[in-house]
Amino acid sequence: MIDNSIRYTPKGSIKLQLTENNNKILFKIEDTGMGISDELKPKLFTKGGRDENSLKVNINSTGFGLSFVKDVVEAHHGRVWAESAGINKGSTFFMELPVV
Repeated sequence: MIDNSIRYTPKGSIKLQLTENNNKILFKIEDTGMGISDELKPKLFTKGGRDENSLKVNINSTGFGLSFVKDVVEAHHGRVWAESAGINKGSTFFMELPVV
């Protein structure tokens, strides 16, 4: 997820935050990059989940990275999600895992 933030934020900033609460670790990755369209949000964590806007950017990507992240996180009884106000408004990715 950090790699995606770097790839899709050619200019701007990326903030990382790690917190623990109620026996859960929350990773938060916030960027000022290209954002996520409303059309992409439902398929963002699916295999090949990309939209036309992300395809216009010259980025070498298969579109399988976030799907893999979701599979691994869920295998460890966690969850992953993303929020964005839209195109060119940045994105925030969250990954929550139980403390073992």
